[in-house]
Amino acid sequence: MNSNHTNKQGFNSVQSFKDTNSDLYKRLSNIKVGKVKFMGKGRGAPKPTYLITEIEATSSEANKKAILPTRELYSTDKDAYTYAKQNTVPAFYISQDFNGKPTYIGCLDIDRKYNPDIDFAAVMQELQDINWIMQIAFSLSNDGFYILFTYTEGKDHKQAMQAAIDELFLLFGINCDDLRELSRLRAYSYDPNYYINWNATNFDFEEAAAEPRDVKPSKKDSFSDDFANLTAADDYNQRGLAYFNAVIAP
Repeated sequence: MNSNHTNKQGFNSVQSFKDTNSDLYKRLSNIKVGKVKFMGKGRGAPKPTYLITEIEATSSEANKKAILPTRELYSTDKDAYTYAKQNTVPAFYISQDFNGKPTYIGCLDIDRKYNPDIDFAAVMQELQDINWIMQIAFSLSNDGFYILFTYTEGKDHKQAMQAAIDELFLLFGINCDDLRELSRLRAYSYDPNYYINWNATNFDFEEAAAEPRDVKPSKKDSFSDDFANLTAADDYNQRGLAYFNAVIAP
């Protein structure tokens, strides 16, 4: 998969749309969210961090160092990858702030296994024409990507998420993971050329031409970011734990 996606002018998208004077950038700069050491049980209490800091860290060396060992496992050992994702990769809340209130930011995951016939590079380019999309970046596995979007304050989070899921299916035939909880965690990722648009407009889902989708991914079959009910090695078998201890832990 080619991770060198750029905007239509051919400039690195991180630089091209980073309008730090925009109202959206200023709003997110004042929002504190929770950050945890990892997503599995035993992660401890979240610590406050600014949402803007976590979004901008997508291309940072710190994120690269934190996730690359886990990303490399994805193509060699899925059990070890999932165990490492649960127990080693930092994560943060996107849709709720540190006090549990909505941030009015939605996050959509698009995985290759639900979209085997989609040209990811082409779709990620086309998605940049959608004025309500704020960020597009490759996910932790590097075999999918995620989208951040903003919607109007006071609107219902689950309704906004479902409408965005339906809209992207209608426009591009994309199947998004069906994860709409406000308290969902976002695993760290790394994409040196992620797309950002700090001038993104609110997604007006009441006016979106959304209809019920024909295809709906199953939650239980997806690699979701919500590991709240999972324990450790027993859930991913001793092979995953052994691989993790031998390759990653040292």
